[in-house]
Amino acid sequence: MDKTVRALEDLSATDSQLGGDAPLTAEFVRALEKRRAALRDAIPEAFLAAYDALGRMGRRPAVVQVRNAHCGGCYLRLPPQLASAIRHRQSLRSCPHCRRLLYSPGPGGGQASRSPSSSALCWRARLRSGCAEFPGGGLLGSGGPLPRDKSGAGSKYPLSSLRSSLSS
Repeated sequence: MDKTVRALEDLSATDSQLGGDAPLTAEFVRALEKRRAALRDAIPEAFLAAYDALGRMGRRPAVVQVRNAHCGGCYLRLPPQLASAIRHRQSLRSCPHCRRLLYSPGPGGGQASRSPSSSALCWRARLRSGCAEFPGGGLLGSGGPLPRDKSGAGSKYPLSSLRSSLSS
């Protein structure tokens, strides 16, 4: 499947170069057409038919990457079952909204994923374990309101000390 995706992406790039507004030399056009023919021979007929249909509809690029369960062409959210099948790289599938061919990059391929900072990971781990301290006292995720009484016990700044500082 990786070869098919690469061939479809190369075909799309070649077609965009041939159809572009930039002036091309005759020799370069012949080289592009030769490359285009070789790429079309390498792509299975079913995918080639879908690619050609998308080209006739004006949907370029015809092959797009799935990012965070969203189509890379129309940016609409994909149904979970479809996103899962694409993520597991079972085959090329079409987007139910725009009909573009969807693929998921292989491990280590595509764009580098952003990794959260270590402090964010630490904060998330503390939240999951229920040990994150809240600035007003008590534990976040302890299941109840923060412990306070009229004197402000349990907080970093007791209410009595705040009242005395405000009145003076």
